[in-house]
Amino acid sequence: MTMASLLDVTRNPDRYFSRRLTYHDAVVPVMIAISVGVFLSYAYRPFLAAALFGSLPADATPEAVDSLVTRVLRFSAIGATIVPLAHIGATAALAFVFLVAFGGSLPKFESLCVCVSWAALLLTGKDLARYGMLLASGLESVRQLADLQPGVGLGFLWSVHGSPMYSLLETINGFDVGYLWVLAFAISRSESIGFRSAIAATLASGVLLHAVRIGFGVLFNR
Repeated sequence: MTMASLLDVTRNPDRYFSRRLTYHDAVVPVMIAISVGVFLSYAYRPFLAAALFGSLPADATPEAVDSLVTRVLRFSAIGATIVPLAHIGATAALAFVFLVAFGGSLPKFESLCVCVSWAALLLTGKDLARYGMLLASGLESVRQLADLQPGVGLGFLWSVHGSPMYSLLETINGFDVGYLWVLAFAISRSESIGFRSAIAATLASGVLLHAVRIGFGVLFNR
């Protein structure tokens, strides 16, 4: 079933998203996203330990760091299951609202969830790319928690790593741009609307979610 779904999407995405979509069609991409997330939560262990060693006080013992890493990994593994589902639900809900606001016919929330779940695999690819960059750089490149997320966008144009402007520039990358384009394409087919309306709703949803994420980042960094 997994291979059949993947082949259908890659060979003829126009026909795949134009047919009636059900929550069953979201199972494959969601399972892929969760599996990759769980894998990365454990694969990051040595890098997370190195980051914590660099961030904690000098008198912190290896045992304390190892205990903290274990707790963080436990929560990150849980998050690997919850975050993809939360992202799909939130994005689909916002897209639903914006499509209605832009004057289109009443969209199908079920179809929107399927569209988001497939498009979001590009964001999963971004997570894998960041892990690959860490592997290429080696443990010695990790000195603080911010190093666990190497830049994949235009963040290098801003000197203050982790600042709101840096986070904004980091959203401009091939993965996020591709995600928005694929999502708009899928929505335009599933809802039988123009691509302009679909991209407007997709951009509005993406901007709002990124604004909330950046806002929370600023709040917690205070």
